[in-house]
Amino acid sequence: MISFTPGQIRTYWALRAKLRKVGAELRGPCPIHNGKRDSFAVNLETGQACCHSECGGRGWDIVGFEQLYSACDFQAALVNIEAILGTSLSNVNAGGNHRKQRASGDNQAAKKLAAVVRAELANSGFRPLQEFNYRDDVRTVRFEHSSQIQADKQRPEKTYRWEHRGADGIWYSGAGPGPKPMYTNSVFANRDQAGVAIGFEGEAKADLAGELGFAAFSFKDISEAAAAVLIDWEVVLWPDADPAGHNSCRRSAELIAKAGARSVAIAHPPPDIPNGGDIVDAVRGLGWKAADVKRLVDGAQPFSPAKRDGEGKVVSDQRVKAPRILSVDDILKLDIPEASMLIEGNVAASGASLIVGAAKSGKTLVAVQMAISVASGAPLYGNYRVFAPGPVLFVEKDDPSGVGSVKTILQRSRVPVSGIPFHMPECVEYQFGPAFLDWLEGQIISLSIRLVVLDSYTALRGPRPKGVDIVKAEQSDLRQLDALAKRNNCAILVIHHSSKGSAGLDWSEKAAGTFAMTAATESQIFISRFPDFDGAAAERLIRIRGRHFEDLEMVLRFLKETLDYEHVMEGGAAALYPMLQQFRTAFGNQVFSPKELAHATG
Repeated sequence: MISFTPGQIRTYWALRAKLRKVGAELRGPCPIHNGKRDSFAVNLETGQACCHSECGGRGWDIVGFEQLYSACDFQAALVNIEAILGTSLSNVNAGGNHRKQRASGDNQAAKKLAAVVRAELANSGFRPLQEFNYRDDVRTVRFEHSSQIQADKQRPEKTYRWEHRGADGIWYSGAGPGPKPMYTNSVFANRDQAGVAIGFEGEAKADLAGELGFAAFSFKDISEAAAAVLIDWEVVLWPDADPAGHNSCRRSAELIAKAGARSVAIAHPPPDIPNGGDIVDAVRGLGWKAADVKRLVDGAQPFSPAKRDGEGKVVSDQRVKAPRILSVDDILKLDIPEASMLIEGNVAASGASLIVGAAKSGKTLVAVQMAISVASGAPLYGNYRVFAPGPVLFVEKDDPSGVGSVKTILQRSRVPVSGIPFHMPECVEYQFGPAFLDWLEGQIISLSIRLVVLDSYTALRGPRPKGVDIVKAEQSDLRQLDALAKRNNCAILVIHHSSKGSAGLDWSEKAAGTFAMTAATESQIFISRFPDFDGAAAERLIRIRGRHFEDLEMVLRFLKETLDYEHVMEGGAAALYPMLQQFRTAFGNQVFSPKELAHATG
């Protein structure tokens, strides 16, 4: 069996499957039976893979998997793996006994004719669709399957093969000897001077950008040596619109920045393209022209490479810049905007806020009602003004059928919702991290979002590694969201559950997790049922505490017919609502004395 380094293992599987790191494994849908659940697991130390679903627990090493995936023999699988990794492997026979490593690409016995590989792929249903010339003697070929469809993108299944021309003029499989070059389009190649270059994850996308007049290249499988071509260029990377695309883009940005590009920035894909979409979807599906692409490129966010230690691990910058000491005059001269409200008394105009409550207390319904009010401009609960109506983005990850639930709420809403700017991604695969924050900020900018709802923090947050400081981790997560909201002048509502062990705490301290959760946010909105009422009671107690506005307490009543809340009362007596109801039942509108009150209520 051929052994692979951890880096080679990650590189190979990043191309062959959509996987995410879970502990010591990579997990995701099985690429063999096109599964949708995370039944496919890869051991990061050995590269061994196993499908625990429809493949019946079958396992493969990397070479065996490549043979099955590409429908090829052992030697062809080695050629494919070499093309993916950009390096030579030890040549082995079918029995697994190592022979001497090939010293050069001139060993004709180790080569396989490109025509033979194409014939084998044709037998498996793949047909050649496009050829991309890297040099006169090196190219990649894109193949598409005649019937198999990528389940997540609803496009034909595809695969790529390298081909190189030997000294005898014949085309062979593989990239040939020497490092693989970087693919650039004709506009890039014909430029006399460096300028702006757009990077895409694929050659066809770079060629399409060239048709619109943009210098472009493919960063797919890019190496640091190949990235040296981009020295002095201002690089903007356009990732595919899915988590795998964002992760691949950030890895490539690190290499390109290290290679010496003048600048590196990452563009946010347009929100209207499908999952996994790219410039092809923008141009052919949305009708984008060169001006639209330029606007997206101009709005790209600068990329800062992560600092790493001698072993390549990411480290934080321990150097702390000494703070500037401000005088009274300096403080008075600061141009700091006054705190303002998005929804009167309820939600600040910018920053992150928590919506906290026990399970089934109505957190999501309150958040949807707030979103409808902001998108439509209608007063919240018919009582609180919306000062800056605008588009909203509702990100649902907590409920697998969340889109259907929100649809029902919208259909029954008393506020007219037809045509309001209420946006909701159909499927959210992200976990909280740089890729998610990049994507979220891109949506906020491109859709001019005023309010974001994240349902929920627990569902978005990934597993915590051993030894991590939970307080600092939670504080960092919420601070990042708060900073993102404030630099884009929007509000972010983060739905979170209350702690099961918080019964004796003040309501403002009941959010699950550490104190850092509330300390890092602009405000907290706490929703609870009244313990004095039975579980089916429609009333809810809402308590709001903000950093820059007065506390607010109110009572809401759930209306089953319209799936929303109506305003009952507000003020300091809201928490005493059950007692007030008892008074009303006993006396109605009659005047009563303390003695009568004591007699009626005990």
